[in-house]
Amino acid sequence: MHATVVALFALVVVAAGQLQQKPIQIARDYVLNADSTGQHSLSYAENDAARTQHLALKPSPEGYVPTIQGSYSFRAADTNKIYTVRYIADETGFHAEGDHLPVAPAIPDLPATF
Repeated sequence: MHATVVALFALVVVAAGQLQQKPIQIARDYVLNADSTGQHSLSYAENDAARTQHLALKPSPEGYVPTIQGSYSFRAADTNKIYTVRYIADETGFHAEGDHLPVAPAIPDLPATF
């Protein structure tokens, strides 16, 4: 009798956990544009997020350098607020900015000591 009650309780707990799972988000809009040089732009949107990205070949003394520029948005689970991150990645590295991201303080000017 005790084993039956424990098994029934375990079955109810497992079933309740499966009912609370969120459905898989499927992309609503998807656009990809590309050309023969390798440059492209991509954008798509999901239920709570969006993303855009553009890859361009920037000329440099060594040839062409790929530069990726884009943004993505997401909804915070705790506040339901939408945040957007804008970024660029090139030969100088990855640089992201957004209203919610911290910014390093400015470096103060120091007098030259020679």
